[in-house]
Amino acid sequence: MVYDGVEVPPVFAVFPHSILAYSFSKDLSLAGERIGYIGINPQNPDPKALFDAMSFSNRILGFVNPVALMQRLIVDMHHLVVGVDELKERRDALYEALTSMGYQLAKPQGAFYLFPQCPIEDDVAFCQAAAEKLLLIVPGRGFGRAGHFRMSYSSIAMPQIQRALPIFLELAQQFGLQ
Repeated sequence: MVYDGVEVPPVFAVFPHSILAYSFSKDLSLAGERIGYIGINPQNPDPKALFDAMSFSNRILGFVNPVALMQRLIVDMHHLVVGVDELKERRDALYEALTSMGYQLAKPQGAFYLFPQCPIEDDVAFCQAAAEKLLLIVPGRGFGRAGHFRMSYSSIAMPQIQRALPIFLELAQQFGLQ
């Protein structure tokens, strides 16, 4: 999922020791569903050892595997994708609105997340203030981005975004951006 004409080169052609992790949850906008696959570059000098290590890690770390029904259904769904144009529309609406309110953030060229900088240093406190206004955003520190917050626009419709924007404006004013 990329926007604005961005092209992603095939990783196997660029990095011989690479793996490709693919998630259907992204293509189908199914946040939280952990179903996909990992491809090992055929040029890897020991693909069996890497496969065995990944299989072992999956078992001992306790990752939840999708139910058998989903594993069977996904085979017939791999050609489906969420509308990239819809995601781009959501991204653009949120980006334009948030930057006009004074939030600092990079415009993503792919995926469906924004990582704005919080107007205060404590990202947890900022997210708690948002939650008090019934706006769910996640502290960035859980993703290695302390002082930022993370928000997904994967499965929310434009009317929900429009309802959230006044809350972001209230927060911007409350914490000194406006």
